[in-house]
Amino acid sequence: VDAIARVDTSLDLLSGFIDTRLDLGTGINTVTASGQAGGPSSSASALVNGLSFSFTNSLLDTDLPSLLTVSASTISSNSSASGAGGVLNASGDSTIEDLSLSGALLAGINIDLGAIIDGAANSVLLDSDILGLRITANEQITLGDGVTSTGIETNALRITLSDFLLNGGLLNGDIYIGRSRAFAELGEAAADVPAPGAIGLFGLGMLGIAGWHRRRRPAAA
Repeated sequence: VDAIARVDTSLDLLSGFIDTRLDLGTGINTVTASGQAGGPSSSASALVNGLSFSFTNSLLDTDLPSLLTVSASTISSNSSASGAGGVLNASGDSTIEDLSLSGALLAGINIDLGAIIDGAANSVLLDSDILGLRITANEQITLGDGVTSTGIETNALRITLSDFLLNGGLLNGDIYIGRSRAFAELGEAAADVPAPGAIGLFGLGMLGIAGWHRRRRPAAA
C-alpha cells in the first residue's frame, strides 16, 4: 500500500454566538506497508509533513486566539513484526521534528519541544486532568498473544481528550498522527496501516451537540 494525500479538515463542534472548530492541515503524507501471506515478516510506516492542528473559537465569524495549537515540520513512525525461525519479534520507532505547543489553554505560552528523534517509547509531553488533555509521543502498543502471534501499533503523536471543555460542552476522543501498525503470526505475517493511514480522528464527540460538519479536500498527487 502506498498512498499520498493532503489533509485539510475543519470540524465544526458548535454553532451559535461563539463557534468552536477543530482545524487540521498537513502537507504531503506518505503511507507504506509491506508483507506477504505466509511470509516471515511485515512492516509499515507513516509520514506526515507540515502538521498544523488547532482548536479555535470564533465570535461572529471572527477568529479568536487559538485555544490549543500543535505544529511540527515532520512526524513519522515505523512498525515491524516478524515470526521468522519460530521467533516472534516486534518493534517500533517515531521521529518528530520542530514540535511546538501553544494557545490560550497553555496561558499563551509557546512550548518549543524542538526535535524529538528516536525518543523514548510512550513519552508523555502534556498531561492535565484539569484540561482533560493528554499528549503522548512515540506511543507503542503491543499486539498479539506473544506465543503464536506478535505485533505493534506505533503512534508518533496521540492527543487524548477526556471531558475536554469546549464552549460549554465536553469533548471526548483520540487524535492519532503518524500511525503505523504491523502484525505477524508464526508462519504468516501482514502489515496494516489504517486509511488514509497517517492521520486518524477516533471517537470524537461533543456531549449535548446536535451535529457536526466535516470538510475534506480532495487528495493531491
